[in-house]
Amino acid sequence: ARYTYYGVYPLPVEVQGLTALYDLPEVQQGTNSISHAVMVARPVEAGALTAAAAEPLHLDFVHKCHILKITIPEGKNLLGEPIKRLDITFPTEVTGRLAVNLSDPEAEVVLSGGSKLLSLQFEEPVDAGDVIFAVVAPVDASKGMITFRAYSETREAQPIATLGKKFLPGHTTPI
Repeated sequence: ARYTYYGVYPLPVEVQGLTALYDLPEVQQGTNSISHAVMVARPVEAGALTAAAAEPLHLDFVHKCHILKITIPEGKNLLGEPIKRLDITFPTEVTGRLAVNLSDPEAEVVLSGGSKLLSLQFEEPVDAGDVIFAVVAPVDASKGMITFRAYSETREAQPIATLGKKFLPGHTTPI
């Protein structure tokens, strides 16, 4: 007998038929962990998976989210002290409930119940030269501005804005 195998990473919050659901959080820690970087494997046909199976099962995964790689520039931390939180506001929703199609890893994701605000809250404060990461849904945020606002223990920076862009799945945007 032959079977069709589907794979996703990480473990979804819920599966409804051939749709896997994930919660892409509005609050993240800024680490380079891939715990929110959703991936869907191309379906594979193979025999039954048993301990004695002669045929190995190889899965080819497609990244479904977009990574922001943010470097705090040397000499540009205007707070004058380490940053505890960085709020990023987008012109469109970038976090929320993400639905992916298990049978078609190239299909567009569906985002619902989202937020335009992404808050990076660091376990240890960050400072000039540090690199932090965020995971966002693959959306078109090119029709507006993206605003960054940093917070220390005692101060709040003036917001800095930049033009939005289209965040493609499986890509990384350096900021």
